[in-house]
Amino acid sequence: MRPRRSHPAEGAKRGLGGEEGAARLATAGSRLALAAVVAIGGAAALVAIGVNAWWWLPMVMAVALWPCIRQ
Repeated sequence: MRPRRSHPAEGAKRGLGGEEGAARLATAGSRLALAAVVAIGGAAALVAIGVNAWWWLPMVMAVALWPCIRQ
């Protein structure tokens, strides 16, 4: 069964339509991308100075990205 398509006006009522929805999506994507760059860059810097990262690197990535994922 195919999902029902909503009318564009319904999406606008929910705040999901037009330029506003696209801007909100772009902002969320930008925040996620920035958090990923910071987390990866910070981890790479620590690895470059010789810190063993096998156990804490996934934890640092998760902590850095969690606020962006929750939104």
